[in-house]
Amino acid sequence: MLGMRWMVYLVLVAAACGGTSVIEGGGGGGQGGAGAAPSCADLEQAHAAALLEARRCDPSVDEPTCTELVFQDLPCPCQEVFVDVFRTDALSTLAELRQQYQAAGCGPEACPTIACIAPITGSCEPSGTDISMGLCQSQ
Repeated sequence: MLGMRWMVYLVLVAAACGGTSVIEGGGGGGQGGAGAAPSCADLEQAHAAALLEARRCDPSVDEPTCTELVFQDLPCPCQEVFVDVFRTDALSTLAELRQQYQAAGCGPEACPTIACIAPITGSCEPSGTDISMGLCQSQ
């Protein structure tokens, strides 16, 4: 789990710094050196972390906030989920990661032959014991 926390940190720091690359390459796992392009797997992990951040919401807010649709994963741009429209940094990070993924020649891959059904609505549901923390759920 420490690896995922690190990826979330990298995504948030890069987004906050306004860098041109959300994931900077470099020496992970004995591959590549400084400046090496991120792998497709690195971009997919960063996307998953940014998606979780974009789904965070406050269930005590009266107006609907889970109103923005984004793709759930990078390899198969089919399934969409609702995220909090006010998580602009995370939304920007998701868009940038998608661009990097495509520029790296990682995808998209062929999706399953089942129909892609977009959710109709999203709602902010409490998550855990902290009533001010929730996650957007898609229906």
